[in-house]
Amino acid sequence: MAMSGPARALVVAPSEALRVLVGDALRGAASSCGSAVDVTEVADGFLALARLGRERFDLVIADVDLPVLPADELIRYLRARPEQASRPVVVVGADASEREFRLPGGAALAPSPFTPEALRAALARAGFRFEGNP
Repeated sequence: MAMSGPARALVVAPSEALRVLVGDALRGAASSCGSAVDVTEVADGFLALARLGRERFDLVIADVDLPVLPADELIRYLRARPEQASRPVVVVGADASEREFRLPGGAALAPSPFTPEALRAALARAGFRFEGNP
């Protein structure tokens, strides 16, 4: 999915430090290809579902270790909704590998540490490209 103008990203993580780290990496990934991104942060999967129900986001980035509603359940919920089914989703986390954490519905994994390049590659695997991405 290519963007014209700033992308809207929803970052879902229980830790404020992780939300900031991912948001900064997202901004770096966007900047490295001449784009911009508006980042909205929430602390858990249920808050993410509420925001996704009333706002449009171009992509979702979720921590592998979400409380209350795990990342894989959040992804399954999104994939079951026609208006959300094609939303690019990236799962981030130091404790997961694609072999150990089966990502449903075409989601991609971006293991820690988060670099703009690694995050941009995971976004591309999930079907998202910033404007200007090769």
